[in-house]
Amino acid sequence: MAWHKFSYSILLYALVFLAFCDSTQSAITHEEPMEPLIRIVQITDTHIMPKGEHWCSKTETLTNRRLQDVIEEVNALDPDFVVHTGDITDTGDLASYEHAKELLDQLKAPYFLTCGNHDNFQNLKSVFPKQPFMSNHFALHDLNGSFIRTLILDTRIPDKDEGVLCPERIQWLKDRLEEDSEKPTLLFMHHFPIEVQEPLFSSINLKNSSELERIILTNPQIMGVYCGHYHHAASAVFGGILCWISPSTAPSHVLEGSKCLGLTLSNPAYSLHSYQNKKTHSKIMTIAPFVPL
Repeated sequence: MAWHKFSYSILLYALVFLAFCDSTQSAITHEEPMEPLIRIVQITDTHIMPKGEHWCSKTETLTNRRLQDVIEEVNALDPDFVVHTGDITDTGDLASYEHAKELLDQLKAPYFLTCGNHDNFQNLKSVFPKQPFMSNHFALHDLNGSFIRTLILDTRIPDKDEGVLCPERIQWLKDRLEEDSEKPTLLFMHHFPIEVQEPLFSSINLKNSSELERIILTNPQIMGVYCGHYHHAASAVFGGILCWISPSTAPSHVLEGSKCLGLTLSNPAYSLHSYQNKKTHSKIMTIAPFVPL
C-alpha cells in the first residue's frame, strides 16, 4: 500500500512538472518577438547662411562648421534616418539652401526636411527636388515603416515667427492617422505646442496647440511629438505623451524678457530617438571636446 502511494506521488509530481514545462513553453512560444531597434536622429535650427556670410553678422556663429561637426558624428552613429525639424537656413534664399544641401548631402543616412519660421518652402523644394514632400504647398512627409510610422508636419506661417497647423494640414494629419490606428506613430515638427520658460518663445509657439492635443488624445498610437524652434532643450507631457524640444545645432539665444541680449556659443547639439517594441527613448547629443581616460 505504501508502495502504491509512493508511485502515485511520483506520477502526480511528474504530471505537475510536465504541465509546468508545457505552460512555460507556451509562454515562450507566444512571447512577443523582439523588433529591430530603430534609431532616428533629429537635427534642428541650423540657420545656414550663403557661403561667406555669417549668422547675425557674427563670425563666431559658424553655423556651417557646427552643422559639419554634427554630420560627422551622426555618420559615425549610423542611424536609420535623420529628420531636420526646420530653420534649415536663416533667410530662406536659394544660395543658403544650396549651401545647406552641400552639407546635408554628406549624411550617409536618408534625411527628411521640414520648414521652420525662417524657411521658404518653394526655395527649399527647388533645391531639394528629391525630398518626398506629400504636398505642393507644405513640407509634409509620411515615413511608414514596418514597425513604426513617422509623420513630419510643416507648421510654418509665411513671414511669421509663430506656427500653426491650418485646416489643410490638420486634415492631412487626421487622414494619415485614420489609415492605421494601430501602428506606433511619432510626430515631428518645428513649432512646439507647449509653453517654455522664456515668455518670448512661448508667444511664438504653435498657436492652435489645443487642436493638436485633441487629435493626440483620440489617437493612442501617437507616442511622441518632437520639435525644434527653441534652440534649448525642453520637454513636457502634452496630451498624455512626451513633447520633446531638441536643442539646436546653431548657437542659442540669451533672453531678458522679450529682448534678445545676444547668443551663447554653447556646443552644437542634436537628439537621438530610439524605438523598439512600443517603447521610445530620447537623448540629447552634444558635440564637445573628448578627454580620454
